[in-house]
Amino acid sequence: ITTGVSTAARFNETWKASNVVSIYESDNDETVVVFPNPAKDKINIYFGTIPNEKTNVILTDLTGKTFYKNEFPRVSTMMIPTIGISKGMYILTISNGSTFVNKKICIE
Repeated sequence: ITTGVSTAARFNETWKASNVVSIYESDNDETVVVFPNPAKDKINIYFGTIPNEKTNVILTDLTGKTFYKNEFPRVSTMMIPTIGISKGMYILTISNGSTFVNKKICIE
């Protein structure tokens, strides 16, 4: 637990961090490979070194609106169809019990 007082002259607030949770985050291209990027009609995902366990996959736009969400038991590859999803930038979030990966995806 860490406590402190902000040092900014115009702020006089006390903060306290508790119940801190640690998450292993990886942006290593060898962990998860997403292709093609930019995508037109589908996104292929290769899970690489992510442990072979139940994996959650979520595709959201930059405002947080969810366009795709699914949970897969023990897969090494998968495909997300993007037909019908508007052109733009998206965040692909892949997580399981031990790994959390975010990838920026462009849909054309």
